[in-house]
Amino acid sequence: MNETLPPGETPAREHAPEHVSVSPRPPRDRAYALAFTLAAAFSLAPLWSGTVLPFQDWAGNMSYVAILAGAEDGNLYDQTYITGGLLLPNGLLFWSWVFLGKLMGFIIGGKILLSLYCLGLPIAVDRLLVASGRDRRFALLAFPLVYNHSMMMGFGSYATALPFVIYCIARAFQFEADPSRRNGFLVTLTASLTFLAHAQAYLILGVISLTFVAMVPRDWRS
Repeated sequence: MNETLPPGETPAREHAPEHVSVSPRPPRDRAYALAFTLAAAFSLAPLWSGTVLPFQDWAGNMSYVAILAGAEDGNLYDQTYITGGLLLPNGLLFWSWVFLGKLMGFIIGGKILLSLYCLGLPIAVDRLLVASGRDRRFALLAFPLVYNHSMMMGFGSYATALPFVIYCIARAFQFEADPSRRNGFLVTLTASLTFLAHAQAYLILGVISLTFVAMVPRDWRS
């Protein structure tokens, strides 16, 4: 039977499955990108629909940022208390807020930071799924979790630290696959940013990291 087949038929059959497996991927990626964009838009819309956000402790955080912004002026707060610096837990959100607040106002600056958080959490989950070899479309489930209990209570520092925790784990997976200096530096940088974002989030990252190291198979030399 093989002698009667045309010479080009066998290569055609060999390439057919490859063609079928490759062609559906671009539409699936475009659908995911579209769904991600729409979910991001719906998540950001509530932050910009009003002037003051109805999060319980958010107004208190905003007033503290305003105090930090005027600390150089010798106000009563600065004369009574020691102002925390950037290289301390919670410093990342507050001092970023101070910087943006001086440029565009504290309400707009706070909304920009929360918008970065709303986008950063699903993106971090996407990177973790990709790094661990899972289906990245599950990252869409992270959008409803953006408005979690910590967010609604106005615990801005802890909520905005969550994307750093998840992204650090994603970088750890990449460092495991490729233990280069660049990947090691990115793991260290992300862990450091987690510490500056919130101490409790850094503690949670430490527990996850110990579990991660314990579960990765390795010999004593490595």
